[in-house]
Amino acid sequence: MKRLSLIFYFSLLILTIFIWRLIYSARFLDYDDNYGQLIFAFTVSTVSIIAISVLWFRNKSFIKKSIWATMLYFLTSSPLTVGLAIIYYSDLFGVTLKN
Repeated sequence: MKRLSLIFYFSLLILTIFIWRLIYSARFLDYDDNYGQLIFAFTVSTVSIIAISVLWFRNKSFIKKSIWATMLYFLTSSPLTVGLAIIYYSDLFGVTLKN
């Protein structure tokens, strides 16, 4: 179980870095590419939340043991957080997306 929780922590960390890297690097791309990348970040976030929810219903004790990592992931990479980051992109990163 210890090895499985380590894999879970590591995958949450990798997903968080991947999602925020997609959001950040969208500023350097052209119009269609940057919005496509933001939509992809939102989609990855949504799919990961669905996967964590399925894991919750199948094995609640595993998620309860990893509650702090899961809650931190929900705060930093939930679809709501990603959506707010997209809406307030210029305030968050100080630049507007290319048109």
